[in-house]
Amino acid sequence: MLGEHDVQSVLRKVMITRSGAIIIDNTLSCDAHADGIPLRVVTHAHSDHLIGITHSVRRCRYIIATPLTLDLINVLKGIRIYRKVGINYGVPIKINDSLIMLKRAKHIPGAAQVYYEGPNGITIGYTGDFKIPGTEPLEVDILITEATYGHPMYVRPPPTVIENTLYDLIKRNIRNGPITILGYHGKLQEVMELIRKEFPEIPFIATKRVYEVTKVAIKHGLRISDIWSVESPEGKEIKAYGYYILFDHMLSRRRRGNSMNIYLSGWLFGRPARKINPREYVVAFSDHADFKQLINYIRESRPRIVIIDGTRSSCASIFAHEVTKRLGIRSIVLPW
Repeated sequence: MLGEHDVQSVLRKVMITRSGAIIIDNTLSCDAHADGIPLRVVTHAHSDHLIGITHSVRRCRYIIATPLTLDLINVLKGIRIYRKVGINYGVPIKINDSLIMLKRAKHIPGAAQVYYEGPNGITIGYTGDFKIPGTEPLEVDILITEATYGHPMYVRPPPTVIENTLYDLIKRNIRNGPITILGYHGKLQEVMELIRKEFPEIPFIATKRVYEVTKVAIKHGLRISDIWSVESPEGKEIKAYGYYILFDHMLSRRRRGNSMNIYLSGWLFGRPARKINPREYVVAFSDHADFKQLINYIRESRPRIVIIDGTRSSCASIFAHEVTKRLGIRSIVLPW
């Protein structure tokens, strides 16, 4: 285990501000703006990882993200970034004497982990948000990670069980009327791809913003066919027919008439679904790793020290304690 001197050395390499900026080696600021840091990295296009993006557009030398994430920022925030570096997964770029690489993260389309190697050879990794399977652990000296579901009670059934539960709900109810699936951007598109493969015959329609996000994801390789905006002539015709799945944002307040509603939520544990009433269900579909998956990721990553982002999780301190207890790896929460 690292001694206190080693920890202080690490803290000279990594800082997390109270606004949520993950600062690496005074070179990169990930997922929030930090004045004086020349490069901004956006791991994905969710709002809590776009903090201060307009400041970064004006003040940073470059903004780094995957091409899909850059397009999603434009769609979701209406921000066109001119000084940008769109990097595909696994492509290294050199900044002075340092190396930066984006690695795939299974979270939302375009999501990435950040791999950084400094001039002294020390490697630092930042996971951003992720889930397993689909995210390969970074093998680094210093690992910075999330802890959204970092409490030992936050454990879900295996993903295949959850997916099969969702398929069964659709199969049993689609002949009785339309189904509305509600979730957040990115999660909705992942579910669309899964359902399209399982039910190629069911028409898909989506509300305006969800449709715009989906078209960007399709442009970058998401495998979805035959989806229409509810506002298009085709969408209106499908809706009038009454046999379809509608995809809408979780925070939507639209009235859905005779539709059966399925809410996609990571905050359901121990069972794959919960029945609210005969026409409403919650399915435990998440785009974040649960507690066991977070622990397994760190075990496979084998870092010398783990730093937990304490700005985006209420159980960061609990998770840091569990990492040290279960894995024998020094774990600290930043900011203090």
